[in-house]
Amino acid sequence: MNSTPVAITPPTPGMSVPEVTTTTIVPIMTTLSEDILFEKLVQYNDAKATLYIPVIVYMLVLTIVGTFGNILVCCVYCCKPTKSSSHFFILSLAVLDLLTCVIGMPTEITDLRFPYMFYASAACKLLRFVESVTTIGSSMILIAVAVDRFLRICRLGKMISVRVAKRICVAGLFVGVALSWPACFIFGEATEELEPGVWGVDCSTDDSMHGTIFPPLYYGFLGLLFICCFIFFSVIYTKIGLQIWRQKKAKIGHKHNRDSDFSAKSSRAFSNSSTRESHTTDGEETDKAESPAETGSDPISTDNSSEQMNNGYHKKKSGSKDRKFSAISSASVKSGGTTKRTIKVTRTTVVLFAVTVAYVISYLPFLILMTIRSLKKDFEDNLTPAQEVVFKFCVKSYFINNAINPVIYSFFNINFRKDAKKMIMRIFGVCCFCRRNSDT
Repeated sequence: MNSTPVAITPPTPGMSVPEVTTTTIVPIMTTLSEDILFEKLVQYNDAKATLYIPVIVYMLVLTIVGTFGNILVCCVYCCKPTKSSSHFFILSLAVLDLLTCVIGMPTEITDLRFPYMFYASAACKLLRFVESVTTIGSSMILIAVAVDRFLRICRLGKMISVRVAKRICVAGLFVGVALSWPACFIFGEATEELEPGVWGVDCSTDDSMHGTIFPPLYYGFLGLLFICCFIFFSVIYTKIGLQIWRQKKAKIGHKHNRDSDFSAKSSRAFSNSSTRESHTTDGEETDKAESPAETGSDPISTDNSSEQMNNGYHKKKSGSKDRKFSAISSASVKSGGTTKRTIKVTRTTVVLFAVTVAYVISYLPFLILMTIRSLKKDFEDNLTPAQEVVFKFCVKSYFINNAINPVIYSFFNINFRKDAKKMIMRIFGVCCFCRRNSDT
């Protein structure tokens, strides 16, 4: 096939060549395309945020309850003139919970409101770091609480001193910070392609950490910590429960023997009662007085520690016998020349045990699902909308632990309710006084 050559004639000198301008078309198309993509991203974000409304409301309630509740706990226990080791443990837990309620929960709510448009990488890292510090710090303090309860109940007369309790609380915070720094590198901006050209950004495992062993190691460490704490709590509180059960069983048997001898001794005691009453001394009157254990006083809400409270009680009565009461209200029961020590479980033990149970239950769903998600990469992709909402509730379950402790104190502790009511009335009284002065 023959091709005919085509001659190209160059322009003659002086001949004008028309100019072609195409610089205004491409930028306009690019700008319109970016606007459309951003609108689609907003639509995806708002749809997902609407789905998360129940979770957002749940987080708002926890934030409000936890913030005001933990502030109240801090005010009540800080204003006590004398504090026991239990007071410092509760105060430290309240400070850690308040840190989460003020920093962690609001950031988490923001992440739920902007599930695909969370561009604050620093806030994301701070959120996960604070969550990790409070988790580990609370674990250390609750371990110390369990040891203290064990010593007081199973090793009568022994307890963690106030000085040691302060050191444990400070050490728990430092351990939490020292073990939480990996969260600053593991978490950050996680991008997800919603459709071609539309990319969402979430606060989750950072893109640079995908495919590495660090996220599974981190969640594995938290899971191992949880399992160790769970086993430790189970063993310690089982021993405490068995000790209480044995003491109650022995007390019931002792009461039965005492009642059988009561009828034989009652006539003799009655005949000698007038003689004894005429020669009663101040020291004998002290023996008849109620001890702090018998009055039901609660070391968790009294102004003095258990040791100081009991020592002060006996110092007020001259000529009283030298007796010591532990914080678990161990009492001396005399029968037939022998002395038996029985245990009366105070509200302190009940409250701190309830706090430990709440800690375990609240973290269990979160750690299980996070471990599954780390091992199965497409776990969330196969969830229906309803299942996704349930999933979000479960992975936020550990926030219950940060808000429920003040509720536990109020429910189980009458004295705390009284102290909290006095504190609230005092605050309202000061506010009303300041308002009247400002009006005048």
